[in-house]
Amino acid sequence: MRDTQVRFAQKSDRDQLARLRAMRWPESSAGEHGQELRLILGGQFPGVMPPMILVAQAGDGTLAGFLEAGLRWYADGCEARYPVGYMDGWYVAENWRQQGIGTELLRAAEDWARSQGCIEMASDTAIHNQVSQRVHQALGFEIVERSVRLQTCTGGRFLVQGVPEIKLIADLRPAMVRTGQRRSAAPAGHV
Repeated sequence: MRDTQVRFAQKSDRDQLARLRAMRWPESSAGEHGQELRLILGGQFPGVMPPMILVAQAGDGTLAGFLEAGLRWYADGCEARYPVGYMDGWYVAENWRQQGIGTELLRAAEDWARSQGCIEMASDTAIHNQVSQRVHQALGFEIVERSVRLQTCTGGRFLVQGVPEIKLIADLRPAMVRTGQRRSAAPAGHV
């Protein structure tokens, strides 16, 4: 890894982070991401569970990548008795790839999740994104489910939301603590 440091995002990162997010999620502009980041980095979270954003900063101040995660009370394939660290977005700029930056971001996110009482980290990726699947698996995640997300509109028609996805999890406990048994099925009430 080049001269980079992983740290929590700050308000001063907003413009660079907005550009990186627009590369990761191009359906929104850098301006739209900047508006959302103004709220998130200002402590005015748009949702119930506040996100945590890590950035990898190069020695010259350039942001090389980011990872956004949060806590969830449940994630497919995870132990239902503990909160789950969930990666919502993970991106390293092309000119910074293959240098361990993504791994460093993930390891820092896992440390954060452990500090929040999590024993597992979960993520998802599009079924067609083979690179993402391989990277997740190389870093300790296992595929637990393949699914298509659905939603309904007021007319009663079902719409596919996005593309089919693969859900992945990683156990954050030390190897000697793991039981070797697979995680329990979804708790009652979950489909």
